[in-house]
Amino acid sequence: MNVTIIETNEETILSIIDPKSGMDWTNDLLGNHGELPDYNDETDSYHMDQESFDWWSDLIERYEAADNRLHELKQSLSWEETEEIEAILESVLSCDLEDKPEAMQQVCDEWEAR
Repeated sequence: MNVTIIETNEETILSIIDPKSGMDWTNDLLGNHGELPDYNDETDSYHMDQESFDWWSDLIERYEAADNRLHELKQSLSWEETEEIEAILESVLSCDLEDKPEAMQQVCDEWEAR
């Protein structure tokens, strides 16, 4: 997602890649949470204030790391184990978006400690 920081006019990127598909789903992440910023056709970018950009950039970095770790873990599991970890995830991921990366990491930590 191309982003222009409102305060500085700096052009930058927010990007989160799904490890299963290799697709960038940044627009979906923000849009599904009602946070897709205004789009400017002239600059071909979304306009976002610095504070929001910093928050999303941090969340995306933590979320992508957790998602990649979870994906790698699942690659080593049987079908039954994958179903079990998915059920565990479903029960813990009803938390706030900002807490999801740590919840995903905790599930991985607990699974690996078994």
